[in-house]
Amino acid sequence: MHHYRRSPAISFLVSTCLFSIFLAKDVLMTYNGQYVVPPGTYAPSRSLGSGDEHTYLLNLTFDEEGEFDFEVVLDVDSGDADLVVAGPVLTPDGTPARAQMQRVSDHFTGQEYIFLSRYSIQKAGQGLYQARVRGYGSDNSYRLTLEKTFSEREPPADEQAVLEAIYKDCCEHEGSCRSLSGSVRAAKPNGDLTSFCHVPNQGCDKDGHITALRLPGEGLRCDFPQAIRRLPWLTRLGLEDNNITGRMEEVLDILAPLSLESLLGAGRTCRGPPQPEWWVSAGH
Repeated sequence: MHHYRRSPAISFLVSTCLFSIFLAKDVLMTYNGQYVVPPGTYAPSRSLGSGDEHTYLLNLTFDEEGEFDFEVVLDVDSGDADLVVAGPVLTPDGTPARAQMQRVSDHFTGQEYIFLSRYSIQKAGQGLYQARVRGYGSDNSYRLTLEKTFSEREPPADEQAVLEAIYKDCCEHEGSCRSLSGSVRAAKPNGDLTSFCHVPNQGCDKDGHITALRLPGEGLRCDFPQAIRRLPWLTRLGLEDNNITGRMEEVLDILAPLSLESLLGAGRTCRGPPQPEWWVSAGH
């Protein structure tokens, strides 16, 4: 396992920030005028208006604890706000950098959540990352949380079987289902599989249960996948811009057992529990 030693400058900065967050929830150290958020929850006292943006820095480096993943959570108490994380913008030795990775969470309801896999951070580079909170309501109150997580996330066998079924039924055309191709045995019969939980823009909880399945414009051609009903922890589903067909009643029956907070299908964005008018099937 690779171990990383932080530069003295960033280590001092972050340890000072970690101390300060316990003193006052709205007092953080800054770097070049931007607040640096250490692990924990930060609730700013300043308001975020419609069209406004608050910018923070996150220290995404590995330390003596080894390698781990990061979770960035935006809980919006009132109004509506989105979350964008990009970086690194500053390397561990203090050198400015051009961001190699960007993740966006912009749902209409529920918390905004970004999972940053240790493998994605290894590829993009460690250092300070920039988090931007964008306001869309007139008065947006929020809490921003940065958390280290050490669990090895991997879907349980029954949920992995759902991914295999979707790939088998919908992804027979060359170049389709890029987000699934590295994580299912049907696409890699002999090679090592990448855990679906670590595929960019997908989502799992700490136990590996799939919470977000996003396959927009990935060339799926099939009836609406019945196997999706077997993902009981799924809250975000994105299947827009694919050739997926199905009768409205059948689709609703498949989605009925799920607690979806966001559904994107046939080019439409939907909020709350599935409604009959949401799904516009191709070919029907």
